[in-house]
Amino acid sequence: MLIPRSFLHRTTTLALTLLMFAVAGCDSSDPEPTPTTGTISGTITLPAGAGGDIVNTRVSLFETLDEFEANSPTFTASTDASGNFTFQNINPDSYFIAAWKDNNNTARIDGGDFFGVIGTNQVEGFVPTRQQVVAGMNTGFNVTILILPPGFGVSATGTYTGSAQGSTLTMTLTDTNGAIAGSGNIDGTAFTVAGTRTGTNMALQISSPQLVPLTFNGTLSNDGRTFNGTLAGTGNDGSPISVPFTLTRP
Repeated sequence: MLIPRSFLHRTTTLALTLLMFAVAGCDSSDPEPTPTTGTISGTITLPAGAGGDIVNTRVSLFETLDEFEANSPTFTASTDASGNFTFQNINPDSYFIAAWKDNNNTARIDGGDFFGVIGTNQVEGFVPTRQQVVAGMNTGFNVTILILPPGFGVSATGTYTGSAQGSTLTMTLTDTNGAIAGSGNIDGTAFTVAGTRTGTNMALQISSPQLVPLTFNGTLSNDGRTFNGTLAGTGNDGSPISVPFTLTRP
């Protein structure tokens, strides 16, 4: 079939017109969409000379101090083998930033873990400071994480019970920053308790009108649930008292 030359001319003109519109629509001078989110990236490191594997360290963003205290982050990311991390599409705001690796798998920040914040970063007190995220920008943060010492975050507060050599020992203790006070009984005889905790080490004095002066020295487990120690003293007849106890609390 023969196609009229006039039809071909009109078709070619239309195609050229459409191509011109398409090229105009791709004009590089068109403004880019305004970014609405930002990016955070950085690197986690251990102190100089410290050894440890930092892969899969959790980096967290907290919107409030309450979230930080509860260890309940708004956003999380994990580090690679070199300690690098990235957050994408973060809403512009200010955040508290912390990094934690749960080395002993207790699901709580305690001795043996790696932990650090952007802010005041020391074992004696971690205080995060707000960091700003800006739309359309990448903000870089580097965090040095510390190795938490044994007993970090542990508390002896609670009721401990155990039996040994036919005797049952119960102690209800209150731990106020390492100062221990409380009460208890052994085979039904009541006593008071006072002492100290340094890390996971505890030294207690047991006093009662019905008992000779006794000490209970021992070590808490890292989560504060088990107290291994020895009840010791000198009996009224001068014989030594030394009874190992393992006390546990719920």
